[in-house]
Amino acid sequence: MNAHSLLPIFLVVAPFAMAFLLEAVVIYFFKFKRLLPSVGISVFVNILSLGLLYISSQLLLKLGYNFDGLRVPLQIVFAFWWLSIVMDGLLLQLFLPQVQRKTIYLASLVMNTVSYLFLFFFIANSH
Repeated sequence: MNAHSLLPIFLVVAPFAMAFLLEAVVIYFFKFKRLLPSVGISVFVNILSLGLLYISSQLLLKLGYNFDGLRVPLQIVFAFWWLSIVMDGLLLQLFLPQVQRKTIYLASLVMNTVSYLFLFFFIANSH
């Protein structure tokens, strides 16, 4: 195994790691936690959210929807974005019980908007 064989894995993991870091910075700027705990919360919450989105995409496949590479209809992207906001908000409430629900969902909205925009521009400019 050489460095070139790891490149495809890096190209998949790196954008998501950057999105996780961006979301951790949002958690930090909302003054919920210090930066290092914010990174841990962000990684855990996003891995669970990605799992939920994966399950949702598998459900769509079973219903007959075919994903055509990275060309996903905008309404599906918005549905996944909304689902991410709700899921992150619910999970953040578990980690941050002292924070008001309204503030948590505002942070979740900002977190997911920033990460989805980052991933959109990364994907749009990657080929």
